[in-house]
Amino acid sequence: MAYIACSPSFSPSLSDFLLDLFFSCSRRWFERAAAQNDPEGLYNVGIFHNNGQAGLPQNPGVALEYFHRAADHPNPFPMALHAVGELVYVCVYMCVLLYCMCSDEKTFLCRAHSGPILA
Repeated sequence: MAYIACSPSFSPSLSDFLLDLFFSCSRRWFERAAAQNDPEGLYNVGIFHNNGQAGLPQNPGVALEYFHRAADHPNPFPMALHAVGELVYVCVYMCVLLYCMCSDEKTFLCRAHSGPILA
């Protein structure tokens, strides 16, 4: 796919179309695997949600649910364990950053409750 994206004979819109087609086709198969509770399929569907690919909106909260299911599987997918840790780390980091930007605890609580960090 890198050749297609970099080739001067392909317009950016054509390469975007081909990438979308590739992601859509792979999403269908990963979702079938995830429906059978396959940890690698769960992880890859989570990646699509996390990155907003294959026609899905970017949603780290939904991605985290898929990553958790893949990580909690009796035969967990190792990258899912890493993905859960990374998203939790980012969430904690954002909470600390938000707290540091607030002048007092009341302001922090109001901002923290105005919406989830992981949508």
